[in-house]
Amino acid sequence: MTNAAASALRSDPEDLTAAVADAFTALLELQAAAPQHARHACRQLESRHPGTTVLLSAQRERWSGAHHYDLVLHKPGLGAATLAFCADRHAPWMTRNASRLGDDVLVRIDGVPLRVDDAIDLLDLAHDAGLRGKLETALLIADALDDLGIAAQPVDDAALQRALDDWRVAHGLFEATAFDSWLDDRGLTLVVLERMLEQQVRARTLRDRVTADQIEPFFEAHRADLDRAVASVARLATAEQAREVARRATTERLASVVEQLALDRDVDFRIHRWRRAECPTELRALAFDAPLATVGVVGTTVLHVTARSRCTELDDATRRYIRDRLFADWLAARRAKARIEWRRA
Repeated sequence: MTNAAASALRSDPEDLTAAVADAFTALLELQAAAPQHARHACRQLESRHPGTTVLLSAQRERWSGAHHYDLVLHKPGLGAATLAFCADRHAPWMTRNASRLGDDVLVRIDGVPLRVDDAIDLLDLAHDAGLRGKLETALLIADALDDLGIAAQPVDDAALQRALDDWRVAHGLFEATAFDSWLDDRGLTLVVLERMLEQQVRARTLRDRVTADQIEPFFEAHRADLDRAVASVARLATAEQAREVARRATTERLASVVEQLALDRDVDFRIHRWRRAECPTELRALAFDAPLATVGVVGTTVLHVTARSRCTELDDATRRYIRDRLFADWLAARRAKARIEWRRA
């Protein structure tokens, strides 16, 4: 080993010790900081201590809304140091969440636990990528709310009431008794539900903020992709069956033909409302360019367009569509940059 290498090895512990001392001072100052400020402080630590990676762990206390931070300092070739500090107003990390089911237990039924790892395995077996995606999206949004300082902002009472009204309508809970029963079945209270909906209101604020200045430029650049069509779509088991259905649908209603065939054949029938950009590529010409009311066949699919309109102005429906699409693209870009790790045994 060269003298330079030996010297580097001897200096590593000293470098890490200096970084730990600096980081602990920063950690004391972070106790009242917002997450975006905490991340900035970590970047400053790394710039002051080249070769040391600083990782931030943030946890939000549900009862107070305050953030608790831990730091991990990693020195390649040497090891890592973990720093934690508990202010008087917080619970120590050893007792945090002590009243809950347990770190690895998601739910208990009659005393039988379902552990986190087993729940993830069930998701995999069920191929439930949708639920996994929703959980990941919720975390991405929560992180963005912290980054932009929206998480700490109070929620307007009127906005929260609208969110609650929309939620009750979406779940069909119009009667007070049905609403109370729904809460009881899930062990929730109105206060807890409102706290959950506050996050939804903040997510809408985030969506509006990150898309507001992009809606009109998107409309001007993609107006042709925003045309609308309503179509009846039947999917059959074979191309021969599809042609038979299309032939009959020239003189009968497509829905009636499908209802008769559904008694003894595998057939799927749905009404689709598409924008041109979201219509399946193989159906796009038939849905948007063929004469209205044409009954056409593409493979095993029969399509009958019942209504169509060109997008000539930025109306409210189009504005909402563009906003939601832009926000979905924004989330996808954020997801692509994120490091997503699902816990495994």
